Amino acid sequence: KEKMKGYAAAGRPPKAADAVSALISLGFPPAEAEDAVAAVLPGLPEPDVQSLIRAALARLREE
Repeated sequence: KEKMKGYAAAGRPPKAADAVSALISLGFPPAEAEDAVAAVLPGLPEPDVQSLIRAALARLREE
């Protein structure tokens, strides 16, 4: 949980931390979840948690 606080505090929207947490809950390793969300975040101008999760899942499937 402390890692997620640091993730949100690193200049990313709190929604990004929520999306990372959701991906981790789905069984993805924290580093992969963080990388996927960070990769899709710039392409989503005003993302909500659901769109972040969907985009990150799509990216994780590509890998």
